[in-house]
Amino acid sequence: MDLRLDRFAGIGLAELDERAKLDERTDQKYVVPETALAAAFDDLAEDFDVLDIAGRRSFAYDSIYFDGPGLPSFVHHRQGRRIRFKVRIRNYVDAGASFLEVKLKGKRRATVKRRLALAPGGALDAAGLAFIEGAYAALYGRDFDCDLVPSLRVGYHRTTLVARAGGERITIDREVAFAGDAGLVAARPGVAIVETKSHNGRGLADQVLRRLHQRPVAHCSKYCVGVSALGRADHDGPFRPAMTLLGIRG
Repeated sequence: MDLRLDRFAGIGLAELDERAKLDERTDQKYVVPETALAAAFDDLAEDFDVLDIAGRRSFAYDSIYFDGPGLPSFVHHRQGRRIRFKVRIRNYVDAGASFLEVKLKGKRRATVKRRLALAPGGALDAAGLAFIEGAYAALYGRDFDCDLVPSLRVGYHRTTLVARAGGERITIDREVAFAGDAGLVAARPGVAIVETKSHNGRGLADQVLRRLHQRPVAHCSKYCVGVSALGRADHDGPFRPAMTLLGIRG
């Protein structure tokens, strides 16, 4: 479906980062049919610009997630623990850039993200492990003691909107697919994972989506949904509503 991104004014990456640098934020995730998303864009275009790089407004992402024996990252997320981690290497395919990213939970359950630039297509090495250990210890005051190995690959195409005021950002992920040793599973066509990122979780985008009868979906982490969809979880009940909305069978 053509979402008519031309209705948005374009913004460059440097200006986007300057306007909406949210390393500590409140996230809300939605699974939205593209028909509803197109309707939301009618309102959002009044207050948001779209990331535009050389005329491109949708970008391919390839993320490699890491976990330990017994999948502690998945299990702790499923259990809702405040002290938990998510580690990935995110490859920006079109830009030829790669970052190691660590996501943690801070005060009031806000998401804290730290990132380290890598060489394009870079791997998790000793410097990366030290970066993870440092971020974890700085926030939680304890050692990071998980032996990380690649556990899931997630691919999708992302469009990013940024508010002209207020530091709010929206990501729209389409054509989401999960790959691992157990095979490949893809979301059904015509549905997107929308994530709003704001200081309090009640931004302009959240208001627009709720007016269109879209509600936040609990337990919609792409990593956890992918682990569940590929049949690697002993208990995936919390993620089944998101899987159903995405048209995925575990």
